[in-house]
Amino acid sequence: MHQKSSRVYTFGPYRLIPSEQQLHRDGRVIPLTPKVFAILQILVENAGHLVGRDELIRSVWPDTFVEEGNLSRGISVLRKVLGDGDDESCYIDTVPKTGYRFVAEVSACFVPEARPEPIWSATETTSRHRAWHDLRAVAVVAIVFAGLGGVAY
Repeated sequence: MHQKSSRVYTFGPYRLIPSEQQLHRDGRVIPLTPKVFAILQILVENAGHLVGRDELIRSVWPDTFVEEGNLSRGISVLRKVLGDGDDESCYIDTVPKTGYRFVAEVSACFVPEARPEPIWSATETTSRHRAWHDLRAVAVVAIVFAGLGGVAY
């Protein structure tokens, strides 16, 4: 059986898991809106390379007209979330009037996707079904005996 795997990116104390739409820091999920997450994902996937403002806008807001201010606000949110500029950490570099570059070192790896465990296993389901069947049989027998008891009098 083939097990699916997904790409996971790590940078600094962060772990970006695109398939789960999650950013983790020290094992805790950092909540991001879908658009802010998309901006981060594009920048991280292109780490070290300039990503133009127009390219980011087209990728994050396809078939929609949005002002550049939306992108600027998204970048601002990311900088706050990542602590960009705190303690001399730097993740996103701005190239004026052009775009952005993710400048932190990024490692990418593939990890197996966790398969959800079934709530009930087949054995549990079968034994629960059998128990329900047995309970119905006992109820039918009780009804029959009750009926016979009434006929005897």
